[in-house]
Amino acid sequence: MPGQFVYASAQCVNLGTNIPVIQSCAGTTISAWVNFTNVAPATFYHIGAMSIGGSPGSTNSRISLQLFPSAQLSLTGRSTDGEAGHIMNSASGAVIANTWYHLVGVNDLAADTQAIYVNAVLNTSDPAAGFAAATTAATAVSCAALGAQDPANADYMN
Repeated sequence: MPGQFVYASAQCVNLGTNIPVIQSCAGTTISAWVNFTNVAPATFYHIGAMSIGGSPGSTNSRISLQLFPSAQLSLTGRSTDGEAGHIMNSASGAVIANTWYHLVGVNDLAADTQAIYVNAVLNTSDPAAGFAAATTAATAVSCAALGAQDPANADYMN
């Protein structure tokens, strides 16, 4: 399948470093079409992330969407550089293997909410996320990737 991610050997699309995106925004959204071949990874794997320092998917991500063991989706977001990441997790079993899904994670800083959608249906939300600011800081994204940069997460997504 052309363009297929197999999550092997840190396979990802590197979007660049020190890029002026997600600056002074009232919210962030990340989405992907995925077909997981394994929904119980040994640790976790990134679907996509944009970070300010560190690696994608960490608590310094402006936004990050991940799959954790037990088929649990996790959305991370933060509004300021010094703020700890706000992490919201779906219930276990949010996805099953060998099925196509459209996943969307939304951090609405202005409304102070987070939400995860699976196939356009709200899966889980946090009506009071506790973001420190109503807009993101004007700091350039230092590390951005779609896909996994963790080589332990091999062969999980089509």
